[in-house]
Amino acid sequence: MSEPHPLHLRYFSDPLRQRTLAAGEQLLEQGEHNDRLYLLRSGRVEGTIMAESERQRVPIMIVEAGNYLGVHSYFSRGASYCRLVAQEPCELAWLDRNTLPVEPERFGSLADQFMPVIMAELAQRQRKVNHAYLERTRTQLRLLEAEKLSLLGQLAAGLAHELNNAIGVVTRNGSGLVDFLGDMLRQYYPREFRLFRQGLEAGQLSSSAEVRRDARRLEEQFRLAPEQAKLLARILNGEQPTRARMRDLLGVANYWQLGRDCHDMQLAVNHAAAIVRSVKQLGGADGERRHGVKVRDTLEQALALLQSSLRQVQVEPVLEGDPRLCANEAELVQVWANILKNALDALQATADPKIWLHCRTHDEWIEVTLANNGPVIPPELQPRIFKPNVTTKRGGLSFGLGLGLAIAERVVTSYGGEISLVSEPGLTAFKVRLPREYGQDESDMCG
Repeated sequence: MSEPHPLHLRYFSDPLRQRTLAAGEQLLEQGEHNDRLYLLRSGRVEGTIMAESERQRVPIMIVEAGNYLGVHSYFSRGASYCRLVAQEPCELAWLDRNTLPVEPERFGSLADQFMPVIMAELAQRQRKVNHAYLERTRTQLRLLEAEKLSLLGQLAAGLAHELNNAIGVVTRNGSGLVDFLGDMLRQYYPREFRLFRQGLEAGQLSSSAEVRRDARRLEEQFRLAPEQAKLLARILNGEQPTRARMRDLLGVANYWQLGRDCHDMQLAVNHAAAIVRSVKQLGGADGERRHGVKVRDTLEQALALLQSSLRQVQVEPVLEGDPRLCANEAELVQVWANILKNALDALQATADPKIWLHCRTHDEWIEVTLANNGPVIPPELQPRIFKPNVTTKRGGLSFGLGLGLAIAERVVTSYGGEISLVSEPGLTAFKVRLPREYGQDESDMCG
């Protein structure tokens, strides 16, 4: 046990100048005149103030045992600047204006003896006040940011509603048009219908580089015009055709292209609908969640959604087990798709682009890691990577909204999960952890 301070022995040992406080008992009121310097021997006391612009008391300090109370008001001969209330049972000792200095010829006046202690006490309180001010400033900034996001969410909800109506019209009418074309071709042109259906169901399977390579070969081998060769290269998907096969295709190739165009239109509508869902998510609109959603399925759906963009990228999925959780399937697909889109943007200038997907199950968590070998995300950007309007795109114009990762973070957090980033040369990885048992005892979370 540490030795008592000499001042404590000199001035705070008199049993007649001691008192106790019960928890919740007030020692001094704000503005009350004070003629005593207190030593808190045990317990804790809270100091609060009622600012002119406030309607409730604001805590400004906690005084622990071994410290002084009433320092400012005693030595300034003024009033207490705060209310002091015991947080727990307390023991105090005091000196007052009638207390005479001990051995003044040796130690000086009372003020001289207490001056070092007073300065240390005031410095400590100033540090606490500064800390409280900084915390309050941070809180105000967070509230301001929350208000901005709330306004953005309201605007997003209105925008999403209007866009959703337009997308609904395109989806319904486009689907009707495709069905009509298919029925007409099936009934009157069965040969052409087969090519139309091939283009409609699969789209273009070859990459642009493969199409250019095969088109050059077909152009030389069969003396075709460049545009003809390119169209047939898209249809054949690497197949080595005979002359008879080429003659058969030349007259009906445009029907495959018609089907491919319808396929691409459907993809574009789906992509637009996904963006609308993203904007809705930014506005805080949660979809219905149900038990038994397979994480593997949502990852595979995200890959399928981005299939055309992933043709140039080597994707290596490692999906262990069959983890399930209470979730909204579309929300999880959106999380993975947004992270993958971010990776695709980063990989545009990478010579041998790769994406790794790992799904592992732990005792309490399902952990999904989506990594790529793109460039390092700048260190100054990493702490803000999940903020709205932050984009990792480099160079030139970027027309992205910068909302993808912010939405992913919001969804993951709504599940009680965590999302983190590690970015170093050759590896940028987003790790998502979702609690396995989320919602299983909360029927209102899973309809």
